[in-house]
Order: sequence, then structure tokens, then C-alpha cells
Amino acid sequence: MKRIFLLVFALALIFTVPVFAKDFSATCSVTGGSPQRLSTILVANGYTGDGAIMQLDLLTICNPSANANHLYVGQSNVSSTNGYDLAPGVCNTWPPGTRFTDASQVYLWTATTQSEMISLRSR
Repeated sequence: MKRIFLLVFALALIFTVPVFAKDFSATCSVTGGSPQRLSTILVANGYTGDGAIMQLDLLTICNPSANANHLYVGQSNVSSTNGYDLAPGVCNTWPPGTRFTDASQVYLWTATTQSEMISLRSR
């Protein structure tokens, strides 16, 4: 009886977890000149999950080659001299377990407003 219960519990867990994951992929407008909170950008560009508490399992950001400016990814003090630099035409993926796991704590900075490609899987 205990084995049956454990088997049912394990199957329920396996089939339930993906239901709560939220995938998002879109070209998002990022306002230039000051740090922009990623969770705010996502909600403004159509993300329908919980923007206030957004735990990321995977984050990919691409700065399209047509863009004139570099994009910088970091914390609230991100700038052209402080952040992870994505030149035009460059993408980066932050997998699970990296420092970018909470979208409300990730900020983007670019000199002028431009579109960025953002894909993620959130819990």
C-alpha cells in the first residue's frame, strides 16, 4: 500500500510541476537612459504571470544586430560601465542556479530606447 501511495505521489508531482511553469518569449521595448527592472519590462510587454514574484528557471536575452547600442544586464546600479555587456547581435542564456533567478532583481540598461528579445521560463 505504501509503494502504491509513493508511486501515485511521484506521478502526480511529475505531471503537476510543468503545469506551473510559464514560458515567455517576445521582442520587448526597453526604455533607454536608466536601469529598467526586468519584471516591469516583461509585464509591459505581455507577460501574464506574476510580475512581482517571478522566479526564473532560465533566462535568455538577445540584443538584435539591428540595434545601435549595447545592452547591459545587472542589478539596480547597472550602467554602461557596470553590468554584463551584450553588444548588438549577441545573446546570452543564464541557466538555473545563476545569479539572475529573480526577475524583480534583474535590471537592463541601454543608452536609448530599443527592442530586445527576451525568453524565459519562470516558476
